[in-house]
Amino acid sequence: QLDETTDYRVVAGLSKDMEGGVKRQERIGFEISNLYDRLEKIEEVEKQVTETQAKFAAQEETLTSTYRAIVTQIQEEIAKTQTKRNELALELPEDLLTRYEKLRASKGGIGAGELIGKHCSVCNVEFHEGEWLRIRKGPTIGTCPACNRLLVVRKEL
Repeated sequence: QLDETTDYRVVAGLSKDMEGGVKRQERIGFEISNLYDRLEKIEEVEKQVTETQAKFAAQEETLTSTYRAIVTQIQEEIAKTQTKRNELALELPEDLLTRYEKLRASKGGIGAGELIGKHCSVCNVEFHEGEWLRIRKGPTIGTCPACNRLLVVRKEL
């Protein structure tokens, strides 16, 4: 178009258009360069995230297998303890066992404690001297005056 015209106004307009096009190309090139820089940073972060996910997956697998092993051990221990509990329950008088089961059900799973020194092993209340002597002179299995659970005073069954 420049070769075909001699009008200076057309030449000036075309020159401005060309300069505008060059500036747009430069701006687009700069934006593309910025986008490539951002893309490189994103790819680095993506790589770090992927590596971290792999590490966490390995940790999760390790922890899960450890958890399963511990659960298995606990279940085996529960089974052994339940068997032993059932054997010991057969040795107790029926009325005492019934009383214990009722207390256990109403007291959150703990129906009996042991007199250790001057304390109940469950509620940890320390008995004053007179109360302690009364408990010691009482039956082998009494009642804790504080928590009302069975209290094993002496292990002589």
